Amino acid sequence: MNRYRWWHAWVLAMALTGCSPEHSGYFPLERGPEWSYRVVTTTERGDISEDSLHIENLGRGRVNDTEHFIRRTSSGTDYLIREDATGIYRVAKRTIVQRRPRPDPEPRYVLKYPLEPGTEWRATTHPYVIRRIHPYEDYHRSIKFPMSYHIESLTATVSVPAGVFENCIEIMGEADLTMYVDPRIGWGELPVITREWYAPGVGLVKLERTEELDTGVFVGGTLVLELTRFEP
Repeated sequence: MNRYRWWHAWVLAMALTGCSPEHSGYFPLERGPEWSYRVVTTTERGDISEDSLHIENLGRGRVNDTEHFIRRTSSGTDYLIREDATGIYRVAKRTIVQRRPRPDPEPRYVLKYPLEPGTEWRATTHPYVIRRIHPYEDYHRSIKFPMSYHIESLTATVSVPAGVFENCIEIMGEADLTMYVDPRIGWGELPVITREWYAPGVGLVKLERTEELDTGVFVGGTLVLELTRFEP
């Protein structure tokens, strides 16, 4: 399995597409739609890795007498999503080795309403690209940190392998990750930036994550996810 496949769960946790009848289908949640993505990770040292991700909507389900929408990734992880007047958010997940969904400590918003420039929210994330050089270790497994998101635009145009999408919601996320860089520098703050684009009637069409870092201990880089196929 490609070492970057772990992040499949993250895409569902923080960039899930869903459905809002009030907002022209930026978030399809009902049973049926499927998305295929290409994921390219480039480290600061020039290493390039390409992976793929598939997401499908399984429709409505009930857990603890509460109705949710269920989404499944190609890694077999299920995510339970809810929508109310405040927005769309994840409430639990179940990995392929778990019998029951594990509730999130608090709702993890994908999008906060109202859908208009300036709307803000925070959500917990972890590094997607940063890894330890020697010995190798997926650094994302050892740290989590809050990221601040806001809606930047409602009129963005995005070109991806699946086509050109207009009037997209553009979201920007920013955080400062405090981490031990190396013995010479010690502790430092690393800027982490995420951009996401959601197209009406489709959902997530592109995501970019930047984690610039290159020391004797850790290396970072960029991750770009692009929609290659959408099946309504």
